[in-house]
This record gives sequence, C-alpha cells and structure tokens, in this order.
Amino acid sequence: MKNKTFENFEIILLVLCPLIILAGGVQKGDNPWAIACSILTITYTLLAGKGLIYCYPFGILGTLICGIVSFNIGLIGNALLHILYYFPIEIYGFFNWKKNLKKKSNEIIKEKMENKKR
Repeated sequence: MKNKTFENFEIILLVLCPLIILAGGVQKGDNPWAIACSILTITYTLLAGKGLIYCYPFGILGTLICGIVSFNIGLIGNALLHILYYFPIEIYGFFNWKKNLKKKSNEIIKEKMENKKR
C-alpha cells in the first residue's frame, strides 16, 4: 500500500512539471487555457497515482477546459470525447472512489491483481 505522505521526488514532480509546462507554453505562445488544461491534468495524474481523492477537482476542471479548447479550435471529436465521455467518467469515479474508502484512515481500498486478471 502506498503511503499518503509525499516523498521528496514527488514534491519535486508536483512543482516542476507544471512549471515546465507553463514555461514551454508561454515560450511557444500557446493558448493560456490549453496550458491550464495541461497543468491540471498532470496534477490530476500525479495525485491520482498517490491515491488521493482530491485529485478529482483537477481532473474535472482539466477535462472540461480541454473539451472547450478542443471545440474552439475545431476538434469536434476530441471535444465530444472530453465532454461526453471523460467528464462523466470523472464524476462516476469520484463517487465510486468515495464508496471504497476505509472508514478510519480515509484511504482507498487497494488490492493487488494477479497476473491472470491483468
């Protein structure tokens, strides 16, 4: 089981990844909303990997922003994928995650899968 405290390497990732995305996006003149989407989804991924339920606000916002940005630049299929599939899955995941928390520690119940189930 993963410990909920952050290791030094994970703290560095949580700070460094958004800074690299921000610097690269500004340097290339990217859309500020696209930069925000990237930062939110990377943060979501790092927090979800740590098993923290508060990853979901980052994922939900990142998904919605990415869907809107995709729609605005004409990527209709990508926009529909984000708004009609990823967004509802985020909401479902949040409530499903909450149902599977240990009462005392507020940790997600994790189990190791056997190779046959993978």
